[in-house]
Amino acid sequence: MLLVDTCNLYHCIRQKYGSKYRLNYAEYVKVVERLFGPQEKLAYVSYPNPSVDAFIVSLKKLGFKIQTKAPHDLESATDFKITDFCVEMTLQSIQVIRADSPIIIGSSDRRLEPLLNVLKRKAGAVGVVSVGIPYEFGKYGSTCELKVGSLNEIV
Repeated sequence: MLLVDTCNLYHCIRQKYGSKYRLNYAEYVKVVERLFGPQEKLAYVSYPNPSVDAFIVSLKKLGFKIQTKAPHDLESATDFKITDFCVEMTLQSIQVIRADSPIIIGSSDRRLEPLLNVLKRKAGAVGVVSVGIPYEFGKYGSTCELKVGSLNEIV
């Protein structure tokens, strides 16, 4: 199963490559399927926001099931909003864990390290396909750092 935190990927890409790049989810799915085979896909999306309606439609066309959650304000000097999906990803992973099936995480959130530790012991395989993957994640399974070629440049 592929579990993707779209908000985390968006922010990790912006932090590493700048605001002119966005993830090409069709290419992302191809990378995951090349590494782990076809997967059931679940995307976590920050919502309600009318600007993400088309994004949700495109994810569904790629075979993703969608789970949404409203963002909350960060306590900082900016108007930046985040959505934290660590708990949802952990619960979903634990519910579907099987010794004969991989679990692939699409997030670089360090708070997922305890989950990866459990998955390493219980799942058929563990993978992280993201941007800015913490070094420590490598001890739990395969990691695949997304490069600019997997991204769309916004001009």
